Amino acid sequence: MLKNNIKSNHLFVFLFLILFSLVDAENNTRVAVCNFKTNDKSIEHLGWQVSELIGNRIVNLGGFDVIERDQIEKVLSEQGRQLQDYSDRESVIEFGNILGANRIIVGSIFKTGTVLNVSARLVDVESGKILKSESVEGKYYSEIPNLCDMLTFKLLDINFNESDYKRDIIQATGQGFPPKNMIDINKAKMMAKRAAVIDAKRNLIEEIKGIYIDSNTIINDHIIKNDIISVKVNGIINNVEIVNITYNSDGSVEVILELDKDTLIKDLKLETLKQPN
Repeated sequence: MLKNNIKSNHLFVFLFLILFSLVDAENNTRVAVCNFKTNDKSIEHLGWQVSELIGNRIVNLGGFDVIERDQIEKVLSEQGRQLQDYSDRESVIEFGNILGANRIIVGSIFKTGTVLNVSARLVDVESGKILKSESVEGKYYSEIPNLCDMLTFKLLDINFNESDYKRDIIQATGQGFPPKNMIDINKAKMMAKRAAVIDAKRNLIEEIKGIYIDSNTIINDHIIKNDIISVKVNGIINNVEIVNITYNSDGSVEVILELDKDTLIKDLKLETLKQPN
């Protein structure tokens, strides 16, 4: 008798969980995040990265059923169409219905100099109405994850502290050119890249020298007066990573280096010299 009751209770719990999951699945909004369009070949790779980051953030927030990017690409492949084919209201509705989505997020990334503007629209598939249109702007590349978080929160009307997502970036660009009359293309690219990195590091040092620790003191003052600080700066520069590299059609190469200002000051052990605003 007791065993039968236990079995009955287990069966009831099992059926309840199935029912709950079905109801929850129906209540969840199915969202498709499309690859973002870009205005520059050097940032084409950011189109899918941004869509992936926004999709992951929406999943982590809960309450949404995000359609996998592979499924979106499969639909595009089966339809024999490109994402840009779904740019107007009617085609967005058509695309959303094919995917079985309730909402669809489309957007674009514009590069102006070294600044990125990421904009997105949240579209209701049934009506084709734009529910929300938002944009964020930041310095190049390393801020992309934070920009995607902010954009997601804005689209979904979620309160957040924008200052938590702002970073003070030190950035420098360098250009390099291959030696003239070099036959080996790969070697020419490698040498142009090396020249670009050296140029960028030199420019980054100049940027660092001009950073103010407080209203009166700049880092350059400490570099001049303190050999240890000078060595640390050179060490940081030599270990900095390239955040973007562009190979141009004329054989030249452009690289972008970035550093977080607060991290730099901390690594140089100058944070105690910073005065409160």
